[in-house]
Amino acid sequence: KIGEGSIVHHGVIINAGAEIGNNCIINSMSLIEHNTRIQDNCHISTSVTINGDAVIGGNSIIGSKAVIRNSINLKKNSFVKMGEIIKK
Repeated sequence: KIGEGSIVHHGVIINAGAEIGNNCIINSMSLIEHNTRIQDNCHISTSVTINGDAVIGGNSIIGSKAVIRNSINLKKNSFVKMGEIIKK
């Protein structure tokens, strides 16, 4: 499910059960795994990996090549630096 006004760029993979909110940018070569929920107004930068069952709170920015472990819940307005690995 991809919300209204959202953009999915080249080479992105969105797996089963994932939901992308409204007005999101999913940038090139990112991987959105199964059952992930990305809430409204998020920017997922290039080559980001968001593993299964994660939730990205609204208005968040995830920097290039960041990795989000499975089942992580990022709160609204989160900022993840480029290359950062979020484990807990």
